[in-house]
Amino acid sequence: YALVAEHLQPDDPRKVELTTKAIELTQKLIQHGYHDFESLRTTDLDFAPLQDNEAFLGMLQLEEAKVAKEKNTTS
Repeated sequence: YALVAEHLQPDDPRKVELTTKAIELTQKLIQHGYHDFESLRTTDLDFAPLQDNEAFLGMLQLEEAKVAKEKNTTS
């Protein structure tokens, strides 16, 4: 979704919808066990279109905190 949204005009209403779906799917990916947050934020080219998106970065911050809390609880 993010890659498609990247190629739309900024005022295209589909851009927001596709970006939102990309963020939701990334959140599910994290919840299913993918925890390379640094890669998601900076180096994974598949996520490059989202790496400057405030909503995406905020979601990553929240999910990373949840993962850290779970690790501390189970340790």
